Amino acid sequence: MQRAVGNGGEYFYWFCRGRQQGLCDMPYIPIDVLEEAVARYYGDVLVLEPEWLTAVREGVDMAVAAERGLPEDLREQ
Repeated sequence: MQRAVGNGGEYFYWFCRGRQQGLCDMPYIPIDVLEEAVARYYGDVLVLEPEWLTAVREGVDMAVAAERGLPEDLREQ
């Protein structure tokens, strides 16, 4: 992944590691394009059990609720 700054913003791109060695000519891909493609792929092939999704959601909710009560410096740690 590469971070680029310009045109008043910050942009992130994925690229093939082989580009650095001249072994690959695939173009740089904006991060949002690649992440959408991955989500679409796994959305088609991966089936998660509803019970597991519920447990994960509950865990995330508890973590977010607990984090809100922490001072900023503790959250950063």
